[in-house]
Amino acid sequence: MTKVTGFRPIFIKTDVKRYPGIEETVLPLVKEAPLAKPVIFSSFNLASLLVAQSIDPGFEYCYLTDRNLKDPDAFCQREFTHTTI
Repeated sequence: MTKVTGFRPIFIKTDVKRYPGIEETVLPLVKEAPLAKPVIFSSFNLASLLVAQSIDPGFEYCYLTDRNLKDPDAFCQREFTHTTI
Protein backbone atom coordinates (compact mmCIF):
# COMPACT_ATOMS: atom_id res chain seq x y z
CA MET A 1 0.00 0.00 0.00
CA THR A 2 1.08 3.55 -0.68
CA LYS A 3 1.64 5.67 2.40
CA VAL A 4 -0.46 8.81 2.07
CA THR A 5 1.21 11.99 3.33
CA GLY A 6 0.54 15.65 2.85
CA PHE A 7 -3.21 15.37 2.35
CA ARG A 8 -5.93 17.47 3.92
CA PRO A 9 -8.52 15.00 5.23
CA ILE A 10 -12.19 15.82 4.80
CA PHE A 11 -14.63 13.47 6.51
CA ILE A 12 -18.05 12.88 4.97
CA LYS A 13 -20.06 12.09 8.11
CA THR A 14 -22.92 10.07 6.65
CA ASP A 15 -22.47 6.82 8.55
CA VAL A 16 -25.22 7.49 11.13
CA LYS A 17 -27.45 10.02 9.38
CA ARG A 18 -27.77 10.38 5.60
CA TYR A 19 -27.68 13.91 4.19
CA PRO A 20 -29.08 13.64 0.66
CA GLY A 21 -27.00 15.61 -1.82
CA ILE A 22 -24.10 16.29 0.53
CA GLU A 23 -21.58 15.02 -2.02
CA GLU A 24 -23.02 17.25 -4.77
CA THR A 25 -22.73 20.22 -2.41
CA VAL A 26 -19.32 19.60 -0.86
CA LEU A 27 -17.19 18.45 -3.79
CA PRO A 28 -17.57 21.60 -5.95
CA LEU A 29 -16.89 23.81 -2.91
CA VAL A 30 -13.70 21.93 -2.10
CA LYS A 31 -12.60 21.95 -5.73
CA GLU A 32 -12.94 25.75 -5.87
CA ALA A 33 -11.24 26.38 -2.50
CA PRO A 34 -7.60 27.51 -2.57
CA LEU A 35 -6.19 24.69 -0.42
CA ALA A 36 -2.46 24.30 0.18
CA LYS A 37 -2.63 20.49 0.19
CA PRO A 38 -4.54 17.97 -1.90
CA VAL A 39 -7.72 16.59 -0.35
CA ILE A 40 -8.63 13.05 0.61
CA PHE A 41 -12.28 12.35 1.40
CA SER A 42 -12.93 9.75 4.10
CA SER A 43 -16.11 8.10 5.30
CA PHE A 44 -17.46 5.03 7.05
CA ASN A 45 -20.24 5.06 4.43
CA LEU A 46 -18.99 3.32 1.28
CA ALA A 47 -22.07 4.38 -0.70
CA SER A 48 -21.32 8.04 0.04
CA LEU A 49 -17.74 7.65 -1.21
CA LEU A 50 -18.92 5.92 -4.38
CA VAL A 51 -21.37 8.78 -5.06
CA ALA A 52 -18.58 11.29 -4.49
CA GLN A 53 -16.23 9.36 -6.78
CA SER A 54 -18.87 9.27 -9.52
CA ILE A 55 -19.15 13.07 -9.27
CA ASP A 56 -15.40 13.71 -9.31
CA PRO A 57 -12.99 10.80 -9.75
CA GLY A 58 -10.06 13.24 -9.54
CA PHE A 59 -10.09 13.31 -5.74
CA GLU A 60 -8.67 10.60 -3.47
CA TYR A 61 -11.14 8.58 -1.38
CA CYS A 62 -10.58 6.53 1.76
CA TYR A 63 -13.11 4.02 3.07
CA LEU A 64 -12.98 3.79 6.86
CA THR A 65 -14.19 0.56 8.41
CA ASP A 66 -14.02 -1.48 11.57
CA ARG A 67 -14.64 -4.63 9.50
CA ASN A 68 -11.79 -7.09 9.11
CA LEU A 69 -11.27 -7.03 5.35
CA LYS A 70 -9.54 -10.22 4.27
CA ASP A 71 -7.91 -8.50 1.29
CA PRO A 72 -8.18 -4.68 1.48
CA ASP A 73 -6.38 -4.20 -1.85
CA ALA A 74 -8.82 -6.47 -3.69
CA PHE A 75 -11.75 -4.79 -1.96
CA CYS A 76 -10.61 -1.36 -3.14
CA GLN A 77 -9.94 -2.56 -6.67
CA ARG A 78 -13.40 -4.10 -6.79
CA GLU A 79 -15.32 -1.18 -5.24
CA PHE A 80 -13.50 1.84 -6.65
CA THR A 81 -12.90 2.56 -10.31
CA HIS A 82 -10.06 5.03 -9.64
CA THR A 83 -7.89 3.59 -6.89
CA THR A 84 -4.39 4.30 -5.68
CA ILE A 85 -3.09 1.52 -3.46
